Formats: sequence, structure tokens, C-alpha cells
Amino acid sequence: MAPVCVDCHTTHEIRRVETPAWKLEIIKECGTCHRESLRTYRDTFHGQVTGLGFTRVARCSDCHGSHRILPSSDAKSSVSQANLVSTCQKCHPKANANFVRFSPHADPNDKARNPGLYYIAGFMNILVFGVFLFFGLHTALWLFRSTLEVWRRRKSPGEPEGGQDPDEGGGKNGK
Repeated sequence: MAPVCVDCHTTHEIRRVETPAWKLEIIKECGTCHRESLRTYRDTFHGQVTGLGFTRVARCSDCHGSHRILPSSDAKSSVSQANLVSTCQKCHPKANANFVRFSPHADPNDKARNPGLYYIAGFMNILVFGVFLFFGLHTALWLFRSTLEVWRRRKSPGEPEGGQDPDEGGGKNGK
């Protein structure tokens, strides 16, 4: 069923589209019917910047339109394959066919629809986990070694700084 005016607008509280409040609230408004699209939008650069309260970023209506919202399968839709370049060029003047290959609502957790992204995201998660594990273990071992060194110095205060024994040839003669 196609939306009607009151699906998006209330009768007593229509806000001006230039206001920062409207620019931030329209995303939530669209999300009341399009929850999955809202979720994936929030994962994108545009969604994250909007989440920080910035309003000079693409919102649902910038790409999909405001009153002439059509499915992407419709040739007249602003997000149809034929119109994507011109839609993106409103904010990105140098956008081209390669630029619009980016999928703003791709879900890295949806293996069936985005297998490449799914595996890349999985690899990146493993990589991040591995890096934190490696350096966490490295830091713990370093802390353990440093603690042992401090404990050993306190136990034997006669040992010279640097841990070198003077009888091992580290003296002035170098022997």
C-alpha cells in the first residue's frame, strides 16, 4: 500500500525542512516504516555523521526524494540504476558509474545478499581481534618482565644499574 501524507506528516506539527531538527528527525521518521534501511544507513559514513548531530550529510530524502518516492525498480525513481549517477552528483559532483557501485544499504552480516562484504568484514573482525590479542599478550608479558626486573632489583640492591655484572668485561678496560 502506498504511503499517504499522514504517514510522514502530522496534522499539527509540520516542520520546515531547513531546520536542523527536521534534518535529524526525518531519518527516524523514515525508519518507522523502513527499519532495516535505517539500520544499514546508520552503519554508513552518512549515518554515523548524522548520529553525531551533523546535518550537512545525505539523508533518506536526499537520495530517495521526499514526495515522489518510487521503488528502485521503477525507471522514474531517483535511485533506479539509470538515475543513480545524477542523484549522487547532487552532493558528489564527480560521481560516475564506478562511484554508484557502492551500496549504501549493504549489510555485512547478510551473507546471501552481500557475500564479498560478508567475508571481508569477517576477515577484518578476525584481524582486529588478532591484533588486539597479540599486542595485549605482548603488553602483559612486558609488564610481567618489568615487574620481575623491579622485584629482582629490590631484592639485590648491590647490583649496578643496567643489570651488567662488572666482572663480565663491561669495565673501563673493556675486558
